[in-house]
Amino acid sequence: MKQIDNSASCDYDSPDTASRKEAIPLTKALITVTGLDTTGIIARVATRLYEMNINILDISQTILGGYFTMMMVVDLDGATLSFQQIDDALQPVRDELKMAIHMQRMDIFDAMHRI
Repeated sequence: MKQIDNSASCDYDSPDTASRKEAIPLTKALITVTGLDTTGIIARVATRLYEMNINILDISQTILGGYFTMMMVVDLDGATLSFQQIDDALQPVRDELKMAIHMQRMDIFDAMHRI
């Protein structure tokens, strides 16, 4: 029986990734998606982000009483669009899914919670 090597994992706090974080600062944003649950929400949002070369760093989602709620931390460094253009490019997804999709710079989000 072949054994599976589970040692490869994404550890954000490993010494290797910690040094990369210091060398290459990430421009992060927090994206929230809320509305009535339906099929394909994560796929549709993730596909649009992929099309803009935006990497999803972390994601959490839940369904509360039929309402879908998702939070994503994304890396904007690879995107060729401005923050406003990215937000505008999410509008067709908002319209299609009939969901509230908000994008906020992570540095502003972090600062609000330090006060």
